[in-house]
Amino acid sequence: MLDGNYVTPVFWSPYIIGFIFGVSSTHQAYRNTVVAYVAVVLVLLATFREGAACMAMATPLLLPLCLAGTFSGRLTGGIVKSRRARKTSAVLVFLALGGWQAAAMALDDARTHPWHEVRAAIDVGTTPDGVFALLTDPRGLEIGGAWPKVLDVGLPIPERMVVQTPGENGLIRFDFNHGKVEAKIVAWRPGRLLSFSPARFELDDPPFFHTRLGDGPHRGLKTERVTDWLTFGVLSYEIEPREGGGSRLTRVTRFQRHLFPSFYFENLQTAVIEAGSKSLLEKLGRRLEPEKAVAARAFRAP
Repeated sequence: MLDGNYVTPVFWSPYIIGFIFGVSSTHQAYRNTVVAYVAVVLVLLATFREGAACMAMATPLLLPLCLAGTFSGRLTGGIVKSRRARKTSAVLVFLALGGWQAAAMALDDARTHPWHEVRAAIDVGTTPDGVFALLTDPRGLEIGGAWPKVLDVGLPIPERMVVQTPGENGLIRFDFNHGKVEAKIVAWRPGRLLSFSPARFELDDPPFFHTRLGDGPHRGLKTERVTDWLTFGVLSYEIEPREGGGSRLTRVTRFQRHLFPSFYFENLQTAVIEAGSKSLLEKLGRRLEPEKAVAARAFRAP
C-alpha cells in the first residue's frame, strides 16, 4: 500500500524490531526494545547513515512504533506458549512486513511524489524596484542574525546570496554555514519576480548532523543524493506594489517530500520550511527598513 505515493511500509521496520523483542523476551521486553532502538540510532549516527537532527525529528514517530511492536509481541507471546512457536511468529512477521517493505521500495518512483508549496509574505515600505535591487545586488546580499531553534540544529543555514550572472538562465550562488548551492535563474522580471531552481549542492555537514541534502561524497555506507528526503523545485520571490506605497514580498517554496508516512512528516517538514521562510523574509525586511520591526506570515497552498 502507498500513502499518497509515499512508501509507508518502510516505517514498519521499528515495529518489527519491537515485535521480535516482545515475543522473545520474557522479562523487561520494553526496556530491551528501548535499548535496541538507542543502539540502532547510535550506529546510524556513527556510520553517518543519518544525522542527529533527522533522528531527533523522527524519534517521536519511530520509538512509539517500536513499543507498539513490543506490545503486539507480548500479546502474541501470551497466546503462543512454546518457544518454537514464538520464534516462528517472529519470523513470519519479519518476512511479511519485510517483504511488504521490499516490494513497496522496488515499486516506488520518487518522481511521482506529490509537490507541495509554502508561501510566506511580508509588507515593506520600499518600492518594488528597491526590493528587487536588494535581492539582486551584484555585491551580494548578506543574511545575518539568529534563526529559529527548529532550524539551528544542524540544518543548512543560508548566509549570503550572490547573483553571479543576472537575467534568465543566469546563476545565483547561495552560501550556507557549511556549504553552497548554485541555482539557475528561470524568471527575471525587475520589480516583479525572481525565480530560480537549485542545480548543484556542495554541502559539508558537520559530524553527526548531516542532512542528506548533498549530491556529493559517500558517507558511511550510503551515497547521498539531494532527493533522499527532499527535492526543491522552483523557488520564487514575487513582488507586488501596495496601495499607498511600498511592496508586498512573497517567497514561494515548491518541494517534493520523500519522507513518510505523510500524516507525520507532511506537517513536520512543512512547518520547518514555513519557519525558515518567515525568518528569511523578516531578515530581508530589516535590511529594507532597519528602523522598523517587521513580521512575516506563512501560509500553505491548498
